[in-house]
Amino acid sequence: MHLLTYTELGKELSLSIRYLQKCVKHKNLPYVRFGRAIRFDPIKITEWVNNRNQGTDNSDRKDNHKY
Repeated sequence: MHLLTYTELGKELSLSIRYLQKCVKHKNLPYVRFGRAIRFDPIKITEWVNNRNQGTDNSDRKDNHKY
């Protein structure tokens, strides 16, 4: 199993590390924590992206807050 780092995930999704960190902080992005290290399961990330594409996952939108 290969888990992704912030850098790898950012490159895959064309998102900044800062945006990904905010998503993790607000628990809007599936992640795995190993002590202080954060990693991302590619399968869970694919599901998260697919849910967002379908418009069913608005969990990161709190009062239209934009990052």
